[in-house]
Amino acid sequence: MAHRVGIARALTVQPEILVLDEPLGGAGRHDQDRMQEELARIWREENVTMVMVTHDLEEAIYLVDQALILPKDKGGAARLIDIDMPRDAVSNSCARSSRTSWRTSMTKRAM
Repeated sequence: MAHRVGIARALTVQPEILVLDEPLGGAGRHDQDRMQEELARIWREENVTMVMVTHDLEEAIYLVDQALILPKDKGGAARLIDIDMPRDAVSNSCARSSRTSWRTSMTKRAM
């Protein structure tokens, strides 16, 4: 709930950039799915750039256009991955099984 209130509070000033640090951390899977859909809706309707920090690769793949994957080992190279899935392909109208299959394939590709 605190994450949702923080996001709502940040949106009241109509920012050009919204920084989200683990925005869905601690939420259950059902709540995470609902909030992911809500963040995607906010992005579409409010035309706000979102910079998101997360440890959840599936969450990042669902919500972002590009992901910067930091290395596990110190001194390793970071990788920038373009997420080339059209947003409307993962909208509310998609079945959960389609989104899950898409997330799984993108997660494997990122690793």
